[in-house]
Formats: sequence, structure tokens, C-alpha cells
Amino acid sequence: MSAPHEHTHRCVHGELHERRAAPVLMTPQAYGDDPWHGRILQLLPDTLRGGSAAAAVEQQYPEYEPPSAVRKPLRIHFDVSRLVDDPGFSCFSWGGEFKDETGKKTPCGWNDVITESKRRLLTETLLPGVGRFFSELLSVRHVHGPLRIRSSTCGFDNGVTVPQWMRDHGVPDTDLVVFLTMRPINSYETVAFAGHCEQDQTGRPTASQFNWAPSQLAETSSPFMIEY
Repeated sequence: MSAPHEHTHRCVHGELHERRAAPVLMTPQAYGDDPWHGRILQLLPDTLRGGSAAAAVEQQYPEYEPPSAVRKPLRIHFDVSRLVDDPGFSCFSWGGEFKDETGKKTPCGWNDVITESKRRLLTETLLPGVGRFFSELLSVRHVHGPLRIRSSTCGFDNGVTVPQWMRDHGVPDTDLVVFLTMRPINSYETVAFAGHCEQDQTGRPTASQFNWAPSQLAETSSPFMIEY
């Protein structure tokens, strides 16, 4: 009598902690006074400024919410530069090679190739929808000024090199940076994986990598499948 077949499942997400390219950094962000709050203070009489200003604002403008309570839609910046330039890790032509999570060079299959139609489907249809969904779902305290990033690499395995301009100047009008990649995943059961590489002083993620397996992205998809 043969032994019963046991189905095994490889969970890529369970391996990600060991596969981080670098430890998660804590980079403090500025959450300064609300500009509207400052304008209100300028309108108050001199006698009400100083220690009693907050109480005066509450008394004269009861509808005002203090900065700690202000929540606005999450602002996401998607960096898609690796969809056109990611040598050694992504497939741009059949027969090329990419490095898998072990560092081994593996031939690119035709389904692993980032075609123009896959790239456009992701950047012009899927990502805008994802951005709208999470902006409507999540309200956060907006970062005051540009979002600061200190990491030189972000993500898993070899990670993604953070552009120098982001490290020097920060990312304006942003609460979360997502570095998007389309690197092959050696698991037919895994569509994508993601994780953060930086967080602010409260523990909120501020920079992350999202990798979508190109083999799991159909060249043409119906509206139903796109929504799904």
C-alpha cells in the first residue's frame, strides 16, 4: 500500500525576513504644525498668543482639528524605474538570464519577460487603481515636507538601489514610497511579495519593495480579471 500523497506549499512570505537586503531602518519624519493652524494663530490678538493660544483656537474655531488628529488620504509614490532597467534581476528578452533568490543564474523563460504590454498594464491600469484604493482606504498624518529616505538599498535578496536624489533631497508630497519590480519568482503558486525597508519614529512603513512575478501577469486581461 503506497503512502498517502502529502501536498506541500512553499510560502515565500515566510522566507522574506531572512532575505532582506538590509535591516529595516528607522528614519524620523517631520509632522509639523498644520499650516492652517499657523494662519489662525496669526489672526489671534497678541494677548491670546503663547501658552493660551491652543485654548483660544479651540474656543474661537471649535471645528478645527489639532495636527495630531488630522488624517488625510495616504500619498503613495510608485518608483517604476526597474521595469525598464534592472540588469541581472529582471528579464527583458527570452533567452537572457536572471539571478534567483539564491544568486544562481537562471535562463529567462518566455513567460518571465517584461513585455511592453505587461509593463503598460501594470503602470497604466493596475497601479493607478491600487493607489486610489489605498488612498481611499487609509488616512494618515501627512509628512511635512519631503519624505526622508536613508537606505541605500530597499527590499529583498539583492534589493533595489535607492536613487541618490531620493536620499539627498527626499520625495515630495509623499507618505510612502513603493519600489516596484517584476523579477521572476521560483514558485508557480506565488503572484507577488512585498515588505518595507524603512519606517518612521512611530513604526509606520515609509519605503518598501513590491515584486510582481511577470509570469503571473497576463498580456491581456478582461476588466473583471483586472478588478480581481
